[in-house]
Amino acid sequence: MSISTGGLDATALELEIPAHYGSVQTVGDTVGPGGLFRGLRNIPVVVVIARAMEKYCPDAVLLNLTNPLTVLTRAVSKATSIRAVGLCHELFSTLGMLSKMFDVTEEAINARVAGINHFIWVTDVSVHARDVTNETFRRITAGRSREEISDIMAAMWRTGEDSVNIVNLPNAGQVRDLPLGAVVEAYGAFNGTGA
Repeated sequence: MSISTGGLDATALELEIPAHYGSVQTVGDTVGPGGLFRGLRNIPVVVVIARAMEKYCPDAVLLNLTNPLTVLTRAVSKATSIRAVGLCHELFSTLGMLSKMFDVTEEAINARVAGINHFIWVTDVSVHARDVTNETFRRITAGRSREEISDIMAAMWRTGEDSVNIVNLPNAGQVRDLPLGAVVEAYGAFNGTGA
């Protein structure tokens, strides 16, 4: 399933309304105010689709490609008896990065990951069945990667230059009119002392 209830006009509002109140988002389809709005407008539609599946194809599996992936997959799983699986492209980007790192084809890479949509962690990596997990982490912290998390990890593991990224962290006043401590999406600086 891949839908966008309300189309591009609704998506534009998910970015414009938070920006009007000082919350600028990079994408706004998974987390932050835009992710919340997108979830709220898609959950009812997704549940209706899943309820129709209960009636017409109760043994089918709903393959979800719509963001916020985790929220919508959970909504289907909680509100209906339909088995739902969310499919994220994050692993494929990671495989591409690793294949370039080790100068091999993606088929030569076996990576184990864990996490949620857009927030995965690589836990094990092998190339041609040889464990290269530690070497992978060394290479990531020693050089640059196109994945922002590698910059954050490198900054936290060694002293030197800060890494500034858009992250989710407790509100310490970055977003006015939201309670302190509420998790918000904002700029965060990372270094050897933490965030």
